[in-house]
Amino acid sequence: MTTQNESLAAANLSRLRDSLGSAALDRVRTMELIKRKRLKTSRDEDLRDRTGELLEGLVTRFDPELAGDADNRIEARALLVLGETGAGKSWTLRRFFAEHPSFPGYGRLKSDCPLITVSVKPPCTFLALGRQVAARTGYPIEGKLEAHAIWDRVYQRLQFRGIFGVHFDELHNFVRTANKNDRQEVQNIIKTLMNMTDWPVFVVVSGLPMLKEFVEEACEDRRRLRVVHFARLASPDDNAKIKAVLRALATVANLTLSKETVDFIVPRLMHAALYALGTCMELMHEAIDGVLRKGKRELDAIAFANAYAARTACHAAANPFLVGNWSSLDCSKVLMRDADTSIVRTGADPVGVAAASPGGTSR
Repeated sequence: MTTQNESLAAANLSRLRDSLGSAALDRVRTMELIKRKRLKTSRDEDLRDRTGELLEGLVTRFDPELAGDADNRIEARALLVLGETGAGKSWTLRRFFAEHPSFPGYGRLKSDCPLITVSVKPPCTFLALGRQVAARTGYPIEGKLEAHAIWDRVYQRLQFRGIFGVHFDELHNFVRTANKNDRQEVQNIIKTLMNMTDWPVFVVVSGLPMLKEFVEEACEDRRRLRVVHFARLASPDDNAKIKAVLRALATVANLTLSKETVDFIVPRLMHAALYALGTCMELMHEAIDGVLRKGKRELDAIAFANAYAARTACHAAANPFLVGNWSSLDCSKVLMRDADTSIVRTGADPVGVAAASPGGTSR
């Protein structure tokens, strides 16, 4: 983005904020605070430890008696972060990198941060990926260039700017559609980045579990690869954690939330989110936002039912916050405007459209 375009973008955003009005901006500020809250889990510790290994490897010298120049450092390593859709991989990694002392200015193009994130956009080819990486180094490539020329410039830019880490986010967007040759080329790129004698770069790849085989083939030497799995939530093991974060978010929003409502919502919330932590958090945010928009002060089950309906367009009979046998619903099926019996697992009782209230009676 050119300086002129950056100025235009900033001006348009400023005008947008001015047009929203004070009530909307107050709500935006509240939601900003809410979205900064997060649930720390064991995967945060895993990310810290595995990233620490990558960084320490970059400064480990072959010969301790010599300076730590690039040609006196061991090869870099790779980190693979896997999880299903909605697990919160991208958001967690960005927050983690932004807060890490080794990556000051992370996410800002002109900050000289030594780590860049490339959000892989579909459809993507070997050539297109090279252009995306080059742009993130501050060198957007215009005109027609061969793939090898683009990647040569990427290598040069990484060293020129002192970038020692490249994060490919959602690389499955490439793997899903790439032909065999392109797949092999990107696997070779991952190896090359880690093996460059004059400037080794560590690589972070995040995305769906389908990436495991692809990245393992690229790394070849398994000892150089570290893996962090974003596992699904489990009920009832994780219920207490989700209850705690829900109460914390309600407090930030200055909303009342009874213990009975928490007990009623949380198991349904986890089921509605397909036990994915990222989706779980998003539904909490959307329910709170809906309450704030209506000017109410209580966070109740109806707020979650409305949030779920807004994102899925489901019939009331398919809404886990509005039925008694919510655990029998297949929440992977959405956009159901009619009461579709296929969303109820085989052997389940018929779905009723009346919601069981936190007190156990029907509404």
